[in-house]
Amino acid sequence: NPVEEDEKIYHWNPIGTSSEWELPNSWGNLKTVELYELSDLGRTKVKTVNVSNGKVNLNVKQNTPYIVTKGEVKEERIASWGEASKINDPGFDSQSWKYWNKESKDGDTNHITFINEDISTRKGNDVVSIGAKDGKISQTINGLEPGKTYSLSTWVKNDGNREVTLGAELG
Repeated sequence: NPVEEDEKIYHWNPIGTSSEWELPNSWGNLKTVELYELSDLGRTKVKTVNVSNGKVNLNVKQNTPYIVTKGEVKEERIASWGEASKINDPGFDSQSWKYWNKESKDGDTNHITFINEDISTRKGNDVVSIGAKDGKISQTINGLEPGKTYSLSTWVKNDGNREVTLGAELG
């Protein structure tokens, strides 16, 4: 459901303060507009903003992308992370446990979470963080063909002296 160009305005504020914007003439009959925050997961509605004399006052977070739309639009999320791959959501981009299983020996998995990194060189990357206790994530991979060769790899940041294992079970 793409939004037509005349139906949206992109907004970015490097300071993160309130600012007033004059809307295009084609938006002249509007009494309100919709403000959506943009992220790597899609767009999320922030609020409805009143229009006064063809202008809006936007109070937004610093260095965060937004769109202003004439009306409400779908908050669609990407649903096919890892498309054309045998692994669903290989980069944890959905930030959900829909395709991944998490386990811990004592049954409590609250210490296994998703983190959206904010370090400048990796900003926006989604990772799984396993806290102080043991933890394991897994996924069943379907569609593998006998006689073909497949490979698995992972990037791991180990902040301690913990054992890390990448494995595959056949069957």
